[in-house]
Amino acid sequence: MPSSVDLIYVFAGINDWGRTEKDNETPPNQDGMEPSKYIMDNHFGDIYVEDINTFCGAVRYTFRRLKEKYPRIPIIAILPLHTYPITAYPLWSEIRYATQNDESTVITPRRTTLDNKTFYDYRNAIRDIAELYGIYSIDTFKIGYSAVLSTDKSAYYAEGLHPNALGYKLLGQFIYKQTIDIFINRA
Repeated sequence: MPSSVDLIYVFAGINDWGRTEKDNETPPNQDGMEPSKYIMDNHFGDIYVEDINTFCGAVRYTFRRLKEKYPRIPIIAILPLHTYPITAYPLWSEIRYATQNDESTVITPRRTTLDNKTFYDYRNAIRDIAELYGIYSIDTFKIGYSAVLSTDKSAYYAEGLHPNALGYKLLGQFIYKQTIDIFINRA
């Protein structure tokens, strides 16, 4: 990343949660570290331990390095979107769609990650680690669409994971509005 930036967004996590096996064909990253030494075998870890062999540790490492390199630049963690229709759940790890303070339906198929963690556990970890480092977060579950509904999936998603053109447009508008709220309306 260039040394002169005004704002940093970190939008990641869905592939980390969804991956359950090592990917030995992925090339090393820019630091020369093999990705499998980060999170490819999908160990969840602990939000308070910076162990790059775990998901939580790799998130801590990333956030710490960004804060050290850009101490005066605001950073925003964007939590992963709802993904995949209900019929695909048995093929992926468990997804629990529920907010902490309401009585939304909890969907719990049989499979979970290697460490028995849900999609919601991964989202919470990103948010909690961001808070530890004073990093803002944006919750995309509040965007107004979800792949859980087949009507939303066909309207806003290309295949249930990535948004289509309209989905990306709404995602961009949502992130923009949330960013304005963080920096203007809360000031």
